[in-house]
Amino acid sequence: MLKPLIFIVFSLCFQSAFAQKTILPKAKNETANNEHYLLQTISKKYSQFKLVSMDVEKLVTLGVLKKQKKSSGKLHLGENSQIRFEIDKPQKSLNIINEKTAWMIEIPDTPAQKVRVIQATGSAHKKAQSILKIAFGKEDINKFFALESKKLDKDIANYSFINTDKSLEIKKLQIFIHLKNLQIEQISYWDNLNNQTDLFFSNIEFSNNLKNELFEYKAPKDAQITNIN
Repeated sequence: MLKPLIFIVFSLCFQSAFAQKTILPKAKNETANNEHYLLQTISKKYSQFKLVSMDVEKLVTLGVLKKQKKSSGKLHLGENSQIRFEIDKPQKSLNIINEKTAWMIEIPDTPAQKVRVIQATGSAHKKAQSILKIAFGKEDINKFFALESKKLDKDIANYSFINTDKSLEIKKLQIFIHLKNLQIEQISYWDNLNNQTDLFFSNIEFSNNLKNELFEYKAPKDAQITNIN
């Protein structure tokens, strides 16, 4: 039961504000010999900075019930595959992945309730592959997915992938790239129960001022902690 839980938990997961001048890859037409050109360009662009932060709107559509759940928050991508994904409303939650540990934190509505934490280390940390790490090029997408189709619609390129790694709980992934500013503006994915998650990104900021504290977590003394390794 823990293995699918770990992946679901950590699968949360445009105007740029550049902290300093940098030379970015120039956009060009993709060729038949390099289907992943845009994804490679995006990965290089985001990797040039120690910290990339953005606002996130999250929409989850339940496959069977067809009900929708909306939430919003902030996403931070740090160097060395660090991720911090915090939901502010309607229910607060926090997910952090750094080099050694992955945390999922459920934040209660009232002080009387205890914070609940799942903390993954060791082999469990390595299995906590966030779909965000894969989509933003922090992990090699070819290890997990195969390109199914590519569509160009005006200024948007839509890449559709199917799962090739059965250990993951995500069966399909779509990445939407804005061609003019070379930024990922949407990620959509479907799990094995056909639940769809859409993540919409805006107000993206690129910086070389890395804040290490963003990717660390210390639980309250009375928190309910579940350790997985």
